[in-house]
Amino acid sequence: MARLVKPLTATQVHNAKPKDAPYKLFDGGGLFLHVTPSGGKHWKMKYRQANGKESLLSFGAYPDVSLEQARRKRDEARMQKAAGKGRTGIHQQKFFWRSGRQMDGACRHQGGAANHANLQRHHGKISSAGPW
Repeated sequence: MARLVKPLTATQVHNAKPKDAPYKLFDGGGLFLHVTPSGGKHWKMKYRQANGKESLLSFGAYPDVSLEQARRKRDEARMQKAAGKGRTGIHQQKFFWRSGRQMDGACRHQGGAANHANLQRHHGKISSAGPW
């Protein structure tokens, strides 16, 4: 049975100070703020893959990603997992969260490097003609 966790407040996140060892502040639903000894604050989410292994998603650093944004990203990742998209869909989404882009329908149908190149082409980063 899952442990009930009292949700974090924006003040708790802001006031989190570095300690001698890294520590975590839990928000619930697998979301937590990882605070490093150097003062970094990073949003992460712990989840289980279909094979039972534990994995982490990284949503970005505080204050670039606020508490509310991290909660939305957690909810989106949980919905994707529930919809059966699995690890691949969640990790593709992680790329777009880090880059600050939203995925659209034209970019979802391929995986891996092909998807990345397709996205760059789609968003005007490289020419559509390519080297071929």
